[in-house]
Amino acid sequence: MDTYMEFMVKRPMTTADKVKRIWFMVLIAFAAIGWFLFLGVQIISYAFFIIGVVLVLFYIYFVVPGTDIEFEYLYLDKEITVDKILGKEKRKTMGVYAVDKIELMCPSRSERGAYKNASGNLMVYNYTSRTESDEYEPYDIFLEGNVKIVLDLPVDFVKMVQTNAPRKVFLD
Repeated sequence: MDTYMEFMVKRPMTTADKVKRIWFMVLIAFAAIGWFLFLGVQIISYAFFIIGVVLVLFYIYFVVPGTDIEFEYLYLDKEITVDKILGKEKRKTMGVYAVDKIELMCPSRSERGAYKNASGNLMVYNYTSRTESDEYEPYDIFLEGNVKIVLDLPVDFVKMVQTNAPRKVFLD
């Protein structure tokens, strides 16, 4: 029997993301103004035009998707898959984690993970929205090999994982 559930969280735009977008818009505006001001001098006008086109393309393909991030968590057949969706178009799989490799899964606020967090050489992967919500709660997943994954999960998702690893998953 296949068990399946997916959940998606959106990371809100930070102040740094907003500043980055505004900064690029200002640069594009300066390139457009420079292009119009130097229409009589072809070489300078072409240079401003090319700079403007490059800035617009960079803005469309890198800045906008990089500031509009969503994470999708998928649970299917004892595996948790984390996908990062950039700009609602580009999807990248960040990792596929087997439930059999989980050593401990608990809420981030829980004291159960304190002894694990104390080990100095822990690789942490944070795939959360970094905001609080009534719909979900951040959970720490400790895997074999000193890896910690932090996900924003609803209770239903955690209970589904708990059915396959009851001694490793805690809701407190």
